[in-house]
Amino acid sequence: MSKKRTRLEELQDYAWEVGLSVKTWSPGDGVTRYRFFDKPGPGQTYFGPANGIHTALGLRDAWNYLYGYGGRPSHARKRKLTNQEAKRLLESEGIDFTRDYYASVSTSDSVRIAEVAKMAGYRKSKNAPGSTGRMYFQYLSRLK
Repeated sequence: MSKKRTRLEELQDYAWEVGLSVKTWSPGDGVTRYRFFDKPGPGQTYFGPANGIHTALGLRDAWNYLYGYGGRPSHARKRKLTNQEAKRLLESEGIDFTRDYYASVSTSDSVRIAEVAKMAGYRKSKNAPGSTGRMYFQYLSRLK
């Protein structure tokens, strides 16, 4: 049985589809801040190094901003991620492609890699010697 995705993961996936990245900060006052970035690099956090284009207070405000930025969701077919976009997305989430799979990827990271592989339309071969997450990690690590 697959693990249910969190509301934050759903928000991050939709943000990526419309060309944004989102980072969160919860200072302890009961309101989570969601900061949106248009072209984040590896190592991007809520506080930098790039400046955010918008900060939303609360999940509802974050979804409203995304819907306004990317248009309302429709029944149209979603655009698949390119492999380069998938690699940038995973690098922004802290996955290191320069190290060995077993040394750098936890179980939850492997599940996330498999989800991104699905978003990119990746399918491992029937006779592949490992999981979808591991095979996609190795494929992305070979990309320039």
